[in-house]
Amino acid sequence: MLRLHHADLVDLAWEMFNGLDNLQVLSLENNGLAYVPDWSLYGAPALRYLSLAHNSLLDVSSTALVGLLELRFLDLSHNNLSHLSELSLPPFPKLQGADFRGNPISNIFTSTFQVMNSTETLLLGGSGTALQLQAGMFLGLRALRRLAATDVTATALHRDLLRGMPRLRDLTLRGVVPSLPYDGFVEKRNILT
Repeated sequence: MLRLHHADLVDLAWEMFNGLDNLQVLSLENNGLAYVPDWSLYGAPALRYLSLAHNSLLDVSSTALVGLLELRFLDLSHNNLSHLSELSLPPFPKLQGADFRGNPISNIFTSTFQVMNSTETLLLGGSGTALQLQAGMFLGLRALRRLAATDVTATALHRDLLRGMPRLRDLTLRGVVPSLPYDGFVEKRNILT
């Protein structure tokens, strides 16, 4: 386990973690990180938990997080991410949870989560920036059981907005959704809360 909190760490380099083959927990919270360079975490392939929360990250790219095939939880909460796309995340075959809360994310593009098909919990929103719900944005989340998103906006909660999450059981959406069509939840019969 390696925790560097409030350490004024502003730069990462692949050499920092190279050879840490058994490192399972890496927490770099409350630093000044604005950018994660490509391949910078590749030297720690056994990571199961990664937190880059409470930094100043403006963007995240799949090549920055590449090689983390054992990762179970990713915390990118409370940064400055404005969008997520298919270029943001690499394959995470064992990822169980991801936290993107507290970021001013306004758009999540189609196919963003296609590489997170074992993820069970996804947390979004909460920065005060409206997250525009779009059809297809949750495609690929086949194992997702819990989705919590705040500050969401949509003209209506159409069934296409929730497509791609067949196991969803716990759904929390807070924001502005003025219309709920009769078929909004027709494919979500498993929702309990």
